[in-house]
Amino acid sequence: MVNSLQEMGVKPAIARNLVKKHSKERIRTVINASRKQSDVANKAGWVVRALSLSWQFESKTEEAPRYKAFQRPIQAPDRSGYKEGIAMIKARLGILK
Repeated sequence: MVNSLQEMGVKPAIARNLVKKHSKERIRTVINASRKQSDVANKAGWVVRALSLSWQFESKTEEAPRYKAFQRPIQAPDRSGYKEGIAMIKARLGILK
C-alpha cells in the first residue's frame, strides 16, 4: 500500500503514516475514487485529504430494483362474488332496472 501511495506522489513518511492509520480496503477505495477525479491537479494531496477527513464515496454495489417484475398468479383469482358486487353498486346508483 505504501508503494501505491508513493506512485501517486505521496511522500514516503506520510504514506507509511496513512497505512498505519487506515485499512487496505479504505486506501484502495480512496485511490480508486481519486482516479475518477479528472479535475484534480494534485492527486496525492487529494488522497491524503480524503483519508485524513474520512470522505465517503459511493460504492458500486448492486441497487435493489426500483420496480418489481410482473408475475402471473399461480391460481386464478376467485371472481364468484363479482356479480353480486356489481348489482349492489348499480342498485346504490339507481341504475338497476
